[in-house]
Amino acid sequence: FYSRHWQVCAAKDTPCDLPQIENGNLPQYYYSFKSYYFPMHKGKKLSYSCVVGYTTESGTQDGRITCTAKGWSPVPRCYSELALFIIASSRDQYCYKPLLLLAGKKYIPFFLSNQAVFFPSGKCTKPVLENGSFYSTEMDFKIHEKLQYKCNPGYLTPSGAAEDTVQCQPQGWSSQPSSATEKCGSPPSVANGALTVPALPQYESGSSVQYICSEYHFLQGSERIYCSEGQWTSPPVCIEPCTLSKTEMEKNNVLLQAFYADQVYFYHGDYVGFYCKQNHFGAESGTTLFQVQCERGQLAYPRCVEREKQVWT
Repeated sequence: FYSRHWQVCAAKDTPCDLPQIENGNLPQYYYSFKSYYFPMHKGKKLSYSCVVGYTTESGTQDGRITCTAKGWSPVPRCYSELALFIIASSRDQYCYKPLLLLAGKKYIPFFLSNQAVFFPSGKCTKPVLENGSFYSTEMDFKIHEKLQYKCNPGYLTPSGAAEDTVQCQPQGWSSQPSSATEKCGSPPSVANGALTVPALPQYESGSSVQYICSEYHFLQGSERIYCSEGQWTSPPVCIEPCTLSKTEMEKNNVLLQAFYADQVYFYHGDYVGFYCKQNHFGAESGTTLFQVQCERGQLAYPRCVEREKQVWT
């Protein structure tokens, strides 16, 4: 009964979050649109790549992982083979095994009775830092030594500062130096428009929001804007409609064509059809039918004048 119960629990569809891969990366769009792709459900697969000088456990540059009930499998790791060491076993047999850099920490593998035990090498190697730089040019650091770094303009440390310091500890660096793009504040407001969802106080770089315009207002530009390095892309403009005026029509002796009957509001850019009243013609063109385009809430009404009575002799 116990084992059956365990199998049912283990089979639950536990979602997998964005994996953190030291010395490795996922395709950029997973980071830019994290909230869209993650968490992923069981059975989903991801491909990742190790940075230059690092490989997967199998020795390849790229790896593939699967979301399981227990998380990502296999756990994504990138290794750096630094040197070969001759290690004697208890049987006085010699074997060759590389020194590995696991998650930025040096380890010498020691084998005894087919069991591998890892011992820290007593120092830390300078980690990889994208979008930032280190103040020190040294490559190796002793236990308790500190390493200061700064982020490039537009990027911030995990604590939201421009600079930070990490310390070499027996198990490795106290934290992984990181420079992430600056977050954006609330999206800009748009006159006669609104967001499709309530605004948040802060957004990660790569996030997006969508706008809609009030009824009959024309949306000019992109309905979706994106947060990029602390700045939002240009928001759209909601252009007001044209409102039909009976007073202006009467004043200019025009009527609305039957196709547009019962319409009062017209979108920016739409055409509106008019014609002259009976026994009237266009004051400027001499025609009786007109097409006028709505331009940012304004309609240039055509003007018709009464025909002179024909005198027969």
